[in-house]
Amino acid sequence: MQNTEKRPKMKSMNLSVMLIMLVTVLTAPLAVAETYNVTSTSISGQGSFLEAIDMANNNPGPDIIEFTDGLQVDASTGVDNKSPFLASITDPVVIDGKGGALLGIQQWVSVGGILNPLTDCPSTSKGDVIIALMPGFIEVGNFNQDNSDIQVTVKNLKIEQFDRVAEVWKNASLTLENFTAVDIWKTRRCGGDSVIGVTEGSLTIKQSFFGASTTWRTSLLGTSIVGSRAGDLTIEGSIFQEMGQASGLGINDQWAIAWNGEAGSVVNIVGSRFQKSGALAVAGDSVTNIVNTLWVNDALGEPSVTDRFLNQSSGDMNVVASTFVWNSPECDRLCEEDGYFGLFERLGVGKINIKESAFGFNFDDI
Repeated sequence: MQNTEKRPKMKSMNLSVMLIMLVTVLTAPLAVAETYNVTSTSISGQGSFLEAIDMANNNPGPDIIEFTDGLQVDASTGVDNKSPFLASITDPVVIDGKGGALLGIQQWVSVGGILNPLTDCPSTSKGDVIIALMPGFIEVGNFNQDNSDIQVTVKNLKIEQFDRVAEVWKNASLTLENFTAVDIWKTRRCGGDSVIGVTEGSLTIKQSFFGASTTWRTSLLGTSIVGSRAGDLTIEGSIFQEMGQASGLGINDQWAIAWNGEAGSVVNIVGSRFQKSGALAVAGDSVTNIVNTLWVNDALGEPSVTDRFLNQSSGDMNVVASTFVWNSPECDRLCEEDGYFGLFERLGVGKINIKESAFGFNFDDI
């Protein structure tokens, strides 16, 4: 007997399903880049920097935050000082300060009545009266999460008297361009953290200035820029002046950079100047290139531990067309007691290759 039951038309059904899926995709809302304007001189409220950050975080995809030209924002009032950072950024954004500034305030008075003495950290000095402290500037990404989609650029902006500049988390990237950070004092947790910390992320600094800042850490631990299991570090056309020197008092020296890089990572320092800001220690697997850069230690005293260049990495450290100036060819007494003598030392598999560079000594003890 012939079976007259109609079989389903599979091709027609499949085509219908595909059409439904296509219509669903085409009608789904798309992330639209927005520009948020900062017009207020207050840090919070309508037209403020924090309002713009909040709106950008809640709008998926890249956004732009633009300041009114030259806007000076009082960042000292209406700030949550219990939070480690002024702003946490969880979505890609470009922040254009347009020549403006975020002005924090940190104030304390010593037992002797001195305002903001940088000889000791106020959080550890007994008898200091703390008037005002600030959080750090920005946190990029979330701790212990994959932040691959978060690329943040901050340009044409000055910040002053903050606790730190930034922390960059796993797979996030931060670019600072034509950026200025001065009087960054690590007062909230003395002896802890760095001016900029990067954990499994990447950092780029271009045409920027960092000055008169300190973490109050000991010479073996203090660092302005720290990379841990990090990606690339790029510094181009930038100036670091009196970092870790307490505004020129020459106390609590710290490394300019301590970078522990992942395999394939590169540290590029090009056309920059480091003055009384410590030197460089590279570990992990990073290849380091120092090109057309000037490094000068303090005008007085012998080089300290942190005025030395260490290659502890499996990658080479390549120095090309750069200049280095110290006051002595040897470390100071504390440095030598710890078994360190040379100002350039290879402590890992990677080599140190120097080409067309100059080394000078002031010999201030003669």
